[in-house]
Amino acid sequence: SALIVMEYAFEKFPEEYQQSSALLAYLYMRANKDSKAIKLWKSGMKKGYNYQLINPVYSEHFADNKDFKKLQNKEIAKLKKSHIKHEIILPSNYNSSKLYPVLFIFHGNNRNIEESKKSWLSQGMNDDYISVFVQSYIHASKTHYRWTTNDEKTENEFKDIYNEILTSYPVDTSKVLFSGMSAGGHLVLELAFKEFVPISGVILNCPVIPREISDEQIKQFIATDKRIGIITGENDFALANQKSLITR
Repeated sequence: SALIVMEYAFEKFPEEYQQSSALLAYLYMRANKDSKAIKLWKSGMKKGYNYQLINPVYSEHFADNKDFKKLQNKEIAKLKKSHIKHEIILPSNYNSSKLYPVLFIFHGNNRNIEESKKSWLSQGMNDDYISVFVQSYIHASKTHYRWTTNDEKTENEFKDIYNEILTSYPVDTSKVLFSGMSAGGHLVLELAFKEFVPISGVILNCPVIPREISDEQIKQFIATDKRIGIITGENDFALANQKSLITR
């Protein structure tokens, strides 16, 4: 039934090609129509789209499929040439002799820096914070990007950005905050609870909650006097997990 609906939508809304082709190929895989999934991925990749074929779900399902492996290797080669980007916005009336709090902002999946800048915007940020918008290297389309979990390249490249900001600008190191939307919130929580780099707290919008946050990590988070704030909605799909994290 899902395939019937999605095949119709794929034909009816060509302007949504990237998202609909990704979902349709996934459904083909679930229905064991592997050749159709591969044909759709191949067509989309020629148009410049990426499908996160490095996903373990795909790797396991297509473990013995040579055609899939070729597409996956093409995507891997493309990702090796791509890198995390960031944009710094200094506060109004910036004074290099004054210390400022810094806010790192991670976009949600299928978003980019420009869209993130439209969402994360306030007078307080404008006047008082050094804002650093961070963009993933993993293409979802030609102009949009996705995060993945526990990704070594993401962590290494972001750490370089983090160190660059703290050494190049007058940052109040007691006020280093991370913020993120949805999958960007997931990444923020990963970094925060791993104690990847020193931070003061996190501000999240409808975050997806990592499953692997341990009680010991939470205990350490609290012991170091960090703060966490979650902005969400009563119908958000991850609401139960968000409440569970706050309770813990």
